Amino acid sequence: MCFKRKKKQKTSENKGIKQSETYKKSNTKRKIENFCYRVVYDSERRMWAIKKDGAKRVIKRLPTKAEALSLAKELSETQNFNLTVHKKDGKFQKQA
Repeated sequence: MCFKRKKKQKTSENKGIKQSETYKKSNTKRKIENFCYRVVYDSERRMWAIKKDGAKRVIKRLPTKAEALSLAKELSETQNFNLTVHKKDGKFQKQA
């Protein structure tokens, strides 16, 4: 027995999907512009980490919060990004 594949028909519905895809792409561009550096505590390694929103990896791990804050402030000022600081328990502390 042989099955035939159905051809996709071009309809106005397909055009609507393409328009929404371009809308999604434009939304991601807006999110990229609003990046933020975060200073968080890594309990597994017992160090403070600097992370960038949307990134998979940590930028740098430092032993003290003060060192992490000073480096994160430098990074955020040079690249015009926001800076968010979290407490050791993960709660929001401040936004600089």
